[in-house]
Amino acid sequence: MWALDAADVRAAFKDCRSLTGSLVKQLRKRGWTTDDTIAAAYQQIIAEHGPPEWPGGAGTTEPAGLVPAAPFVAWLDERKDSVGSYRALADRTGLNPDRISQWLRGKQTGRIRRATVDRALASFDDGSTFTDIYGGGR
Repeated sequence: MWALDAADVRAAFKDCRSLTGSLVKQLRKRGWTTDDTIAAAYQQIIAEHGPPEWPGGAGTTEPAGLVPAAPFVAWLDERKDSVGSYRALADRTGLNPDRISQWLRGKQTGRIRRATVDRALASFDDGSTFTDIYGGGR
């Protein structure tokens, strides 16, 4: 929900942790404390209201999961030169400096969580967006 900003949750909650806490509280309040009771409640909701429609259309799951790391690493590399060090970049992005070092030295490649990219962009606050880095097709 957080990664997709489903139902505009980012306007209502400070971060993903507060959203998760609220969801857990609501589940417990309704007596849904096990996987079985949660699954049964979900099936009842589906039966009454139909399956949920996710933002971005059917089958759009990438924003909630992993994206290629290379475009984000290139973005980090450009910012590292302007701030001067891994530590300074970590302070601006909220990322771990050791992880930044690994990415920029090519030791960590593959995929990265979309939420990590979004969080770093918001923290760095230079106006860069996910679409700027990954293009409009994501």
